[in-house]
Order: sequence, then C-alpha cells, then structure tokens
Amino acid sequence: MPALTITTWNGSVNTLWDTAGNWSNGVPTANGIAIIDGAVSITGGAVTSGGGAGDLNGIFVAYSYTGSIGSAGTPLQIDPKQVSYDATSGSSASYLDLTGVINTTPDVYIDGATSNGGLHLSGDIALLVVAPSFVGTLTLGNSATFTADIQHLQMMASGGTIDAGNASNVVWQDNSDVRITGGQLIIAENFGSNSTCTISGGTLLVNAWNKGATSGDTLIILGGTVNWLGGVPTFAATSTTGIDDIIILGGTFTLGTNVNGYVSFDTVMQYGGNIDFEASFANVDIDTKYSRFGGTFIPPKQSSIVTTRL
Repeated sequence: MPALTITTWNGSVNTLWDTAGNWSNGVPTANGIAIIDGAVSITGGAVTSGGGAGDLNGIFVAYSYTGSIGSAGTPLQIDPKQVSYDATSGSSASYLDLTGVINTTPDVYIDGATSNGGLHLSGDIALLVVAPSFVGTLTLGNSATFTADIQHLQMMASGGTIDAGNASNVVWQDNSDVRITGGQLIIAENFGSNSTCTISGGTLLVNAWNKGATSGDTLIILGGTVNWLGGVPTFAATSTTGIDDIIILGGTFTLGTNVNGYVSFDTVMQYGGNIDFEASFANVDIDTKYSRFGGTFIPPKQSSIVTTRL
C-alpha cells in the first residue's frame, strides 16, 4: 500500500483549491489527506485529485481553521473516504458536498463549535457522527440540487443541533439507523423505508412524516423528548400523515405544541414513558392499534379514532 500523502492548506497564493502553492505538499492526491488550517478561505478551484471529482483518502478541517469553505449555493465538491470537521467558534460558515463518485460510502465526523454559520453538508454519507462536545448547528443539505443523502446517523452532542428541516435538501436512505443520545435533531420528512430511529436523550423535532412514502419505519423512544409537529390542517387519509410503528419505553412523546387539525399513526406500543396527545386542535387517528402496558397517557382534547385497542 502506498504511503499517504499529507498536505496542508495555507492559501499563500490565492483562495483556489487547485493552486499548488496554496498547499504545503502540493494539491491533494487520490491517496492523500488534505488538512485545512489557517485563516484563508477556499472559494473555488477545480477539485480533480486522483481519479477525478476530488477523490481523496480524507479531508480534515482543523479546530484552529477560521476561514470558510465554498459558499451558499456553491459548495466545494470533493470525493473523500472520510471527513473530519472540527471547527472553532471563530470559523466562518462552510459548505461541503461529497460527490460519492469513487468513494460512495464516506464517513463524516463532526466536532467543535459552529456559532458563525456552521457547516452545511450535502452528498453521499454512509455514516454521520456528531461528537458529544459539538456546539452549534450542522445543516444537512446545501440545496435541492446538492442534497444530503444519509444512511446512518449518530447524534451525541448535548449542546448541538442537526438541522434537516428542509425536506427538499435531504434524502434519508432506506434501511437507515438513526440514534439520538443528546442535542436536537430537526426533521421535515420521514426516514427511509425499513429504517429505525432510536432516541434515548435530547430532542427529536418532527415537522412532517409522510407515512405513505415509506414502509416499515419505526421510532423507538427510550428517553428524551419527541416533539411531534407533523400532521395536516384538516382530516385526511390515514396513510399519508403518520408513522408505521412507535415503541415507547421511556422519555416523552408529545403533541403539546402541535397546531394541526389531524394527526395519524399506525401502531403505538407503550411500555413506559409519557405520551401526551393533548394538542390544541389535533384529532388523533391510531390506524391499527394502541397497546399500553405502562407509563402515562394523556388523551387528545378532540377525538381519538382507534380501529383496534388492547
């Protein structure tokens, strides 16, 4: 195996990626690692390492880096096997798109503080890990053209937020595994078919979940809070507004701030924790069954339509 070529960005010539003088050891190559440090922003330049399309072994954004990468609407397009982004509170907003041309299953690790606009991330992502010490906001998706295509996600940051709240900019893959142990994850659409989301801490804020778009999706609540804002203003078909299976063993599932007129679910299994269906307006439809073996349950103010109840 050839040795890894490590080169560090210094921006001593200009702000273009493909200028050799901007790097300590030349422009990154296919078997190389690009370290981004210093204060000079990367505004453009063709990323054509190795087999093309920015094929890299890895890109590491150092905690001490204070520049920006790419721009809104024009992210820097690269094709790494691995991304590590460790920003400082003094960093400017950065925009990255992982093309997945050669490296189709990259891993991404996020840490640091992103108070000045944060990281906007799109492209093919096999595994996204947000470290416990992360502070700030990670935005998924750069645009409807540069979507974030997520397979697996581990959210651990108690002081951080993952914002996937623009449905046009995010594609959740089938058979995904999403785990939340801290912080906040904001979503605007369902995860992929046969996917599981497990929350044991932090908050999952659901703006929308289109049950008709997927099958076999499961939400498991061990702790933390699921704030369900999804639904529709008026009564609608049950197949289009909810989720297949909710299993709650701890934590809280609440519609307390939901302002919709109609919310539906398929199967709800409660073994503990708290369920609060008392929204201001919502008629709650549990399409298949609600089974309760423990925990507390607050019924809706309006009505609950349950086809099978154990």
